[in-house]
Amino acid sequence: MTTSKLILRQFLAATCGSLLLLCAGCDPKDWICWAPDGQHAFVRGADNTWLIDRTGKILGKATDARAWLPDSRRVVAVHAAEPATWDEYANLIGPARIGRTTNAASSLVSVIQTYHGDWAKFGDSDEYKKWENEVVGHTYNAEWLTRAIMLYLRQKNPKILEPIFEASHVSITIFIPRIYELSTRNVLPSDPPAEKLLARFPDEVLSVFPSPNGQVLAFAVAEPGRPVLNVISQSTNSSPLRVDEGVTEAAWSTDSQDLVYAKTTVPYDLLQNSMQLGTITSGRVCGTNGQVLAAFEAPKDLAGIIMGQSDSLRGGSHPFAGRDGQHAATPVAVCHPTRPGADSGVDRASRRHIATSEPCGPFCAEPGQKVGVNRRPTGKCEYRVPGHRRITGGPSDKRLHQHRQIHATHPDLANDKRSHVPRPDW
Repeated sequence: MTTSKLILRQFLAATCGSLLLLCAGCDPKDWICWAPDGQHAFVRGADNTWLIDRTGKILGKATDARAWLPDSRRVVAVHAAEPATWDEYANLIGPARIGRTTNAASSLVSVIQTYHGDWAKFGDSDEYKKWENEVVGHTYNAEWLTRAIMLYLRQKNPKILEPIFEASHVSITIFIPRIYELSTRNVLPSDPPAEKLLARFPDEVLSVFPSPNGQVLAFAVAEPGRPVLNVISQSTNSSPLRVDEGVTEAAWSTDSQDLVYAKTTVPYDLLQNSMQLGTITSGRVCGTNGQVLAAFEAPKDLAGIIMGQSDSLRGGSHPFAGRDGQHAATPVAVCHPTRPGADSGVDRASRRHIATSEPCGPFCAEPGQKVGVNRRPTGKCEYRVPGHRRITGGPSDKRLHQHRQIHATHPDLANDKRSHVPRPDW
């Protein structure tokens, strides 16, 4: 990513931030999250995250809150902080990324020293773009390297960057990487302030999923090249453990032992431009005592899926597990045998047809079985769940989007059959 593009992105974020609360078309779960007991919620606003009670009264700030713990008194928070020094950041990225940063910084210094054009246009120059394409690249989260270089040179060779930032009239601090701190904290006004830091990461924590028993957190981190799903226990001195790669969303089984998630093994940056093959996968990460296992068994693929940008880049792929722990659902299509004439392609490896992912939405899957999704001539989507009734509907059918609505709905409404918000059949 060029320097000029980074500046433009920063400007747009600043000027558009005030519109966040006015986006009526946004998914409600993106800005409101109710506690399990339904007494409080945190609401993401344009300038902060706020704690409210069930009447809507603002009780104070819930800064950086991402998810509630089952006790409805604590939240999981992700705080982004600027590293004080290069060494602080380097301790988190490890030797391989340190070496890549220092080598790339050295090559950028050479480009700057031989540049004789307008410094205000350096980010759009042919010299810089060539360096960016050859050294930084355009893979998933490739911009981490540019930011790491800025931090490194600010401390080791600050004068080399002075002409660029003086000409652009911006501060170098907007290009400095952040350290992301995962913690749990008390959030209710009646409780004393208390926070427990669990781990720190050099890459953004994309999403967080507490286990139903509250003992373990699953979370996705935007590591370079491919996002990674991790788990960490809330016990003292725990370290995060890697579960799988190519994952941004996950859900727990109700016994807090298994995770189910959508994943892909293709280069993750390809999802920005085209549909790619993936799977709905489950894996056991905790024992019957609720503690993280010392070693994980190989995960099991439940069904094949087609993933696109909206399904995988924090936009639309939200798997969830059924109450019995034997079902999973997500709003993408599955690999399955289908009749001729259906809107589909062919997966040569499995010799099964693949239904397109739109407009057909969520589906259910059972271990060892596949679920059919057909687009009918009427435009409706037919879901064939083994051992269950068929469901036929369109993209606006509430039954096919009930999991999204329940996430954003007050718990009392989600559990009320008389509510306009439907409950999952399982």
